[in-house]
Amino acid sequence: MKRPFFSRYALLIICIICFLAPFALRGARMSMQRMTNRVKDWLPSDFAETADLEWFGQHFMGEQFVIVTWPGCTEDDPRYQKLVDRIQHQIAPSEHDTGTPQAAELAAIARKPFEQLTRDERLMLDRQRAGELADQLGLCTVGEYFENWGERGEKWLRGDHDLWYFITPQGELYRWAGRSNILNWSQRTFQRSVLGQTQAEGELVSTFGLPSTPEQPNEFHANPELLMARFFKSIVTGPDTLEQLSRKDGPLWPRGVDDDFVAEETRQKALERLKGALFGADGKQTCIMLTLSEPAKRDLRRVIGRALMGRPLGRLLQIATVECGIAEEDLKLGGPPVDNVAIDEEGQITLARLIVLCAIVGIGLSLFLVRSVRVTCTIFFIGGLTALNSLAIVWWSGGTVDAIMMSMPSLVYVLAMSGALHLYNYYRETVEEHGLEGGSDRMLKLGWKAAALCSVTTAIGLFSLCTSTLIPIRNFGVYSAIGVLSTLVLLFTFLPAALYLWPPRQPDAAAAKQAVARRLQPTTFEKGVEKAFEKLGGFIIRRWGLVTLGCVLFIGVCSLGLFGMTTSVHLIKFFDHDAKIIRDYTWLEEHLARLVPMELVVRVRPELIRSTRTAGEHAEADAPSDAEARRQRLQFDFLERMEIAARVQEAVARQLGKQGQGVVGQAMSVPTFAPDLPPPGLSTLRDPIRSVMNRKLEEHRGEYLASDYLRIDRGSPPRADAANPGSSREPNPNLGSELWRISLRVGALQDVDYGEFVGELKRVVEPVLTAYRFREQVLTELDARSEGQGVVRSRVAFLGLSDPAQGAARAEAAGAPQDHQDTAHAPVDQTRLFAKTLRDLMTCAGVQANAPCWHNPAAAEVQPEFYTSAAWGDLLGKKFDCVVLVRDHPAYEVDFIRQHARIFIDARQHTFDPASPLAQTAVQRGDPIHVVYTGVVPLVYKAQRSLLDSLIESTFWSFVTITPLMMFLSRNLIAGIVVMLPNVLPVVVIFGGMGLLRIDIDVGSMMTASIALGVAVDDTIHFLTWYRDDFERLGDRNSAILAAYRRCALPTMQAAAISGLGLSVFALSTFTPTQRFGYLMLTILFAGLVAELIMLPALLAGPLGRFCNPRVSHKRNPAGKQAGGDPAADEKPLTGNEFAQPHIIGELRPSRDGAVIRRDRGHDTRGR
Repeated sequence: MKRPFFSRYALLIICIICFLAPFALRGARMSMQRMTNRVKDWLPSDFAETADLEWFGQHFMGEQFVIVTWPGCTEDDPRYQKLVDRIQHQIAPSEHDTGTPQAAELAAIARKPFEQLTRDERLMLDRQRAGELADQLGLCTVGEYFENWGERGEKWLRGDHDLWYFITPQGELYRWAGRSNILNWSQRTFQRSVLGQTQAEGELVSTFGLPSTPEQPNEFHANPELLMARFFKSIVTGPDTLEQLSRKDGPLWPRGVDDDFVAEETRQKALERLKGALFGADGKQTCIMLTLSEPAKRDLRRVIGRALMGRPLGRLLQIATVECGIAEEDLKLGGPPVDNVAIDEEGQITLARLIVLCAIVGIGLSLFLVRSVRVTCTIFFIGGLTALNSLAIVWWSGGTVDAIMMSMPSLVYVLAMSGALHLYNYYRETVEEHGLEGGSDRMLKLGWKAAALCSVTTAIGLFSLCTSTLIPIRNFGVYSAIGVLSTLVLLFTFLPAALYLWPPRQPDAAAAKQAVARRLQPTTFEKGVEKAFEKLGGFIIRRWGLVTLGCVLFIGVCSLGLFGMTTSVHLIKFFDHDAKIIRDYTWLEEHLARLVPMELVVRVRPELIRSTRTAGEHAEADAPSDAEARRQRLQFDFLERMEIAARVQEAVARQLGKQGQGVVGQAMSVPTFAPDLPPPGLSTLRDPIRSVMNRKLEEHRGEYLASDYLRIDRGSPPRADAANPGSSREPNPNLGSELWRISLRVGALQDVDYGEFVGELKRVVEPVLTAYRFREQVLTELDARSEGQGVVRSRVAFLGLSDPAQGAARAEAAGAPQDHQDTAHAPVDQTRLFAKTLRDLMTCAGVQANAPCWHNPAAAEVQPEFYTSAAWGDLLGKKFDCVVLVRDHPAYEVDFIRQHARIFIDARQHTFDPASPLAQTAVQRGDPIHVVYTGVVPLVYKAQRSLLDSLIESTFWSFVTITPLMMFLSRNLIAGIVVMLPNVLPVVVIFGGMGLLRIDIDVGSMMTASIALGVAVDDTIHFLTWYRDDFERLGDRNSAILAAYRRCALPTMQAAAISGLGLSVFALSTFTPTQRFGYLMLTILFAGLVAELIMLPALLAGPLGRFCNPRVSHKRNPAGKQAGGDPAADEKPLTGNEFAQPHIIGELRPSRDGAVIRRDRGHDTRGR
C-alpha cells in the first residue's frame, strides 16, 4: 500500500521551510530599514497637487524645512551660537554660490595643472572632492567611529543602503566587503578565530590628502567630518535676518536721518515683520530654520531621527544634544520632515508593541483551544513566519514600508493563526476517528476547501483597496492580500508536516476512552450558550418578519449617516496626545510660530517682464516700433512685479491672518526683506520716487534670487490639462517666468478644515489676479483707441460701487480692518478686493481712477429714470474714455451703457466660487500672471477627498467581486444577493454611525470596510453550507435553519473571537490610524456576527429563503441506508442535548453512492 504523502516528505518540507525562513527574516529586516513616510508620495505622481509640489521642490529649498529651537533660545544663549557655527560648516554649496569669491578661487585652482598646485591648493581640491563624494554616498557617523575595529587603524562611516565605509591613516577610503547580518557575522567569527584573518577588507573608493606621518597626520583620517555628507542646504536664523533688515544702509534704514535716532526704530520695525515667523511674540525667543539637502532627503532619520529600535541618533540631534549640550527633551523640532520621521518612529514603536501583544494573544488562544505545547509552538511558528514573509514580500518586490503598512504583519499573523486552528481541529477529529497514521493527509482532505475559501474571500476584500488613489492604502491592500494568500502555503505544507513529525501527545487507551467520554458531554458553559442560542433561534424563526423589519430599519437609520461622512488626513492627528511631536508642536505654536506650510507662487511670464535699462542704453537704442512700444506699456518693471506679491500677501493677511480670520500666521516673501514700497502712483518712467525705488530694487535682484523667495522658472514637463496649458509637443510658455514665493503657515494643532481653507484662500487671491487680467484688457482697448499714443491721462469710469480707496481710508481711520469691519467672521468681499487692486493698477499706468471716476447707484441721489436719460449717456460717452461695469445694479441698463460708452468692459464676472464647477483659477485660464497653490495643505486636502472616494469604490468593488462568488456557491443568482444582504449591515452600521456621530474617517478606518466584508463572508459561507446540507436531510426549511443555527452559532462566535481579539490589540497602539483600525475591526466583526446569527436566519425563514433552498436529492442518504444508524435518525430534528460542536472539528467522508456524510456531534449516525 502506498504510504501517505506527508509520511514520505514531511521531513523534507520542514527542512526546506526552515532553510527559507532566514531569507524571510532578512527581507523583513530590510523592509523595516527602508521604511519611509512622505506625504507627497501618498498621491500618484500624475495628480496636479503632487506634480506642483515636486515642481516647487525643484525651484525652492524651503520645501523641506526644519525649525530648531528650545526654551530660552535667544541670541545671548551660547548654545545658540555654537549650534549655528557647527551647522554652518555642514552646509552644501548651492547653485547660487557659483559667483562667490570662494567658488571663483576653487574654479581657478581646478584649472591649474596638477604639477603646479601647492600642498594647500591640493588639500582645498581634496576637501571639495571629499564633500561631493560624501554627498553621493550619503556618508555619516553613527555616533562613534569604531576606530581600529578592523585592525587597520581605520575609522568607520555608514552610507546609503546601510553600507559601511572606512578610511585608513593613509587617507584611503574603502567600501567594506562585509555585511551586517547573521551569516556574515558567522563567517567573520570563523575567519577571526580559526583562520586568524582579523583585518577588514574592502574595495578602494578614493584617496584623500597626504599619507600620515608622525609630524603630520592625514587630515581626513584625523577629522572624518570632512568625509561626511552635507545634510543641510541653507540656514536662516532670526538674529541674522533681523540684523540684515535693520543694519545701516539695509532695506529698512531710512535715508538722510541721524543714525542714533533711527537705529532702535528700524530694529523694532524689522522685528515686527519677523514675529510669528522667526521670532516669538516676545521678540526674544528665536529659532534656526534649516533646509535639507538631497542626501538628507534620501534618509531623513539619519538627520533628525531619535535613537530608537537600534538606530543611531540623527546628525542634527547629535550636534545639538551631544556637542552643544541641549537636552533632548528641551529640543523642539518642527516642519514636514519632522512629521514624516515621527510617523516612521511611531509606526516602528507600534510594530514592536503589536508583535508582543499579538504573540501573547496568539499563544493564549492556542493553548486554550488546543491544550498542547507542541501544537501551540507549531501554530505560533506559522503565524510569526507568515507575518515576516508579508514584510519580506515588500522588500523582494522593491516596495517600501510605511506607517499604514505596519498593521499588515499583525493582520496576516492573526488570520494565519485562525486558519491553522481551524485545520488543527479537523486533524484532531480525524485522529480520534482513525488514529495518527495518515492524519495529516486526511486533515487536508477535509479542510482545504474551507481554508482556501476563507483566504480567497479575505484577499478579495483586501484587493479591492487597490481602487484607492492613496498609495499607502493601495499598497496595504495589495501586500496584505498577497500575505493572506501566502499563508495557504504554510497551512498546506508546514502544518501537516509538523503534525506528522511532532504529533500531540496521546494518552493511553484507558485515558483516551475517558477523554472521549468527557468530550461527548458539553461543558456547563457550552450548555448555557446552547440553551441561549436555541431560544434565540426559535424566536427568529417564529418572528422572522419582525426581525427582518427591525434589521432593515436599523440599516436605514444608520445609512442616513453615510451622507454626513467626513474624512481627515491631518498628519498631526496620527499621534497620541502624549507623543513628543505633539508636545513639541504645542510649545512651538504657543511660543514661536505656526508650522504647516501653504505655499503661494506668483508666476509672471516673460512677456510681461520689463527690465530697466540705463540712460546710456536708452540713448544708444533706436526708438522702439509701435508694436514694441505697446507691448512695453503692458509690461511690469521690477517694482510692479514685487507689488503683485505684496498685494497678494497683504490681501491674505487682512482676510485670513491675525487681523482677519486668524487661520494663517506671519507670511514670508520678497517684500518682507525689501524696503517699504511706495504707494501707487504714476509709472516709474514718470514718477521719480517710484523710479528710484525700482532702480534700487533691481540692483539687488541678484540678492533676492539668492534668497529662497524669488526664482526663475526652469520649466518642467508641461501637463496637457487646463491647469497647465500646452502639451509635450509645444514649448513651455512658463519657461523663464519669474516665481515670487509667498510662504504661509497654518496651525498644526488648529482644527482647520483644509478644504474650506484652500477655498477661502482662492476667494482672496483670485480677485486680485483677475484685476490684473482686466488691467491688460482696459489698457489694450485704450491704447488701440488712442492709435498708439498711450493711455496717460485717460479717464475710466467704474460703475457699481464707491471709490474703494476712500472706504479703506475711512476704515483705517476708525481702527478697523480696511476690507471689512468684522473680517473674523464676515465673508470675503471679493468685489472690493478686485476694485481696489484695479484702481491701483490704473493709477500706476497713468489712468485717472480717482474718486470722481467711481459711481455707486446706491449712494447717488438721482431718480431711476436718470440711468436711461441723455444726461447719463453724455456723462459716460463724453467725460470718460472707457466704462468698466464692476458690479451690477437694478438701476443700470447694461445695453444703454454699452451703447453710449466709447469703450465698454464688463467686469462683473470677477468673483471666484470654489464650489462652482465652472469656476476657473488664473492658472486654469492660462493667464500670464497666476498663482500656483502648493505645499502640504493642498496635498492633504486632495488626500482627504480621495479618501472618501476610495472608501466608496473599494467597498463597491468588494461587493461586486464577492457577490458572484456567493451566487456560484448558492447555485442561484437571487440567492447570492439574499445571502449578501446581511454583510451590508456591518459596513453601513459602522460607517453610518461614524457619520451620525461626526467621527472623521481616516486612513485606518477606510481599510476596515473591505477587510471586514471579506472576513464576514466566511461566516455566511459556513452558515449557508450547513443550511443547505440540513435542508437536504430534513426537507423542512425551519428545521434546517434551526439545525444550521445550532451548528454554526458557537463556531461563528469562536471565529469572531479569534480574529476580533487578535486584531483588537491594534486598539492599544499610540498611532491613531492603527488604533482606529483595531477597534473598528473588532466592532465590525462582532456586528457581522449579529448579522449572520440574526439577520441571515430571518431572511432564510422568510419568502426570500426559498431561493436559497437546494434541490433535494433522493439519492443522498436514503432512509434506512446509513451504515450503523437508525433510519429515522436523520429525520428527527436535533434536540438541545444533541447540540453540535463547532463545525471546524467535524469530518467529511464520501460514501459509496457519492453522498457526503458529516460526522461530528449531533450529526454523526453513531450518536456521537
